[in-house]
Amino acid sequence: MKCVARIPLDTIWAMALCCLLCSIPTGANADSDAWRWFDDCPTAQSLAIRVSLDRKTLFHRVVPICRSATRDKRSLTFAFAASRGITWTGYGDTDLRTAKAERIEGDIWLAEGEVDELLLGISFSTKTTIVMNTVHRAKPTEQTASEIEKGLVITTQPAHGWSMFRRNLSPPHNAP
Repeated sequence: MKCVARIPLDTIWAMALCCLLCSIPTGANADSDAWRWFDDCPTAQSLAIRVSLDRKTLFHRVVPICRSATRDKRSLTFAFAASRGITWTGYGDTDLRTAKAERIEGDIWLAEGEVDELLLGISFSTKTTIVMNTVHRAKPTEQTASEIEKGLVITTQPAHGWSMFRRNLSPPHNAP
């Protein structure tokens, strides 16, 4: 008897990305204190996270961050209906397209904590398909931005500048 399983390409890509992320050497060793989020630290700092499409905020959250040897596996989940169709490139064998007003779910998690940054995993999916799975390098001391798709940007920065960050709806100059 022959047993053949068909695994969707999206699943294969997600598994490959997970394997890749696990194999990335880190700047911190297991005994050192790396940046983490959501830990219950007495001297916690905060990181502001913003996801926007065409300069309109889709999601924003301020999360506590600190140096810690422990790891919290919580994630941030949000959903939106895009104001326009989005073409997702570079994730699968072919480009994928989501329609205007189609419900898209986003998920952000701490993939790895480093001595000088937090590597955030971010994925987007529809009801049936993972359309993007990527990473963003967040710096606890400065603003960073990653353009995931044309006009879809994740921006992070220390939360002490959050009021300025909320008013400045355009991506920073270092956005790709």
